[in-house]
Amino acid sequence: MTLASLGATDSTLYLLLGILGLVLVGVALLRRAQLRGVTLREATRAQRTMQRGQHDVTKSLAELLTQLEEVSRRIDAQVETQLTKLQAALDAADQRVAQLTAKPGAAPPTPDPADTDPATRRRRVYELADSGTVPISIAETLRLPLGDVELLLNLRRFERAAQRPAS
Repeated sequence: MTLASLGATDSTLYLLLGILGLVLVGVALLRRAQLRGVTLREATRAQRTMQRGQHDVTKSLAELLTQLEEVSRRIDAQVETQLTKLQAALDAADQRVAQLTAKPGAAPPTPDPADTDPATRRRRVYELADSGTVPISIAETLRLPLGDVELLLNLRRFERAAQRPAS
């Protein structure tokens, strides 16, 4: 082997080693670029999936809000209807009470100021009842509500029954 042939072989060998090194560096860079690309793709896919999920949640919330508004409108309408019916019933009851308490051409009964004492009122109711006057006439005479007169008379009956000795 001559020196010239050794130099040519060495330079070819160095050239091949250099090319091989460049190829290895290129492959390594290519692989690294591919790995980054996969990671970016995966990140992009994950981000898109998250955005779709957020969009779905937003859409579901919007639908629920719409349904809630509709239910609220229905409930409001039902409550309004019930309130209207209740007001009509109260008005009818007020009219009926006015009819029952008012006599044609007469003012509503007002109690006599002298009879504001409960004991005096009770004594006068008992006196009229003992004389045979019916409860409605007692109420008109004393200007008391009929329910008060009946209550006093019933209390008197219970008191008398309680005072009787047991047989």
